[in-house]
Amino acid sequence: MSGNSDELLRAIGQLEGKVDSVISNQHRHDTSLNSISDRLNKVETKAAVNGAFSGGIVSIGIGFIIAGVKGAFKAHGG
Repeated sequence: MSGNSDELLRAIGQLEGKVDSVISNQHRHDTSLNSISDRLNKVETKAAVNGAFSGGIVSIGIGFIIAGVKGAFKAHGG
């Protein structure tokens, strides 16, 4: 019975080591994902700001073009 008990204890020890390894890897992946999430959040925020700025510039430009076209038609009696 002592031999079986030693084998069981050894097997349990091996399982504990593997579980500890899995937990350690999980923690490392969680840390990595948090880092990636933070970086992606910064990129998305910057993209949104750039998009809003670009959209504003384009809308102002279109407004000037429309005003110019209207002015040209008024100048020619349209």
